[in-house]
Amino acid sequence: MYNLLVQFESFLNLLLEPFNKSPKKCWYQAQLLTTTIYNYKDMAKLYEGQAKMGYSKMLPQVALGQTQSSILANAYFENDILDLVRVFVPPLTSNTMNAEALQNRGSTSGKPLNPGSDDK
Repeated sequence: MYNLLVQFESFLNLLLEPFNKSPKKCWYQAQLLTTTIYNYKDMAKLYEGQAKMGYSKMLPQVALGQTQSSILANAYFENDILDLVRVFVPPLTSNTMNAEALQNRGSTSGKPLNPGSDDK
């Protein structure tokens, strides 16, 4: 089935080729995920790990069966309408923290916690 999937993906990309008139502005390409009913949990976990490293945030949700339009609609509603980005702040990890957050971690006064720095 994988060979058929690759051939169908190539066929779709051939159909999209006429729409790629100005590739510097926008490039259309079809990509069919190799997710099946037997491996969707493993693929979602793999895509989630990739998203943590900066890859697509949409692939884990697509692997679990959500449509791209519903993902975008939910993200817009939660972030822009309900402003949940400000209300529900996820815990900081080494991937999402910047140097300033690391220095100020645990400080209630907002001053860096570097014992070697002299701020006189």
